Amino acid sequence: MEGMNVNEIGAALGIHPKAAKTRLRTKGIKPIGYDGPTAKYDPAVVELIREVSKGGRPKKK
Repeated sequence: MEGMNVNEIGAALGIHPKAAKTRLRTKGIKPIGYDGPTAKYDPAVVELIREVSKGGRPKKK
């Protein structure tokens, strides 16, 4: 199946795969299909989730 998994999306954005998964969930992006247990996403989502704000955790004082 064509498409990108969360690890590939994270690598394309230069972020951790868990952060990529969180951004996908925040945007409400659903996978286009599954390759076994692995969700596959349309490669166009890289640009969509790049725009999600990068608030992150507050800094410790």
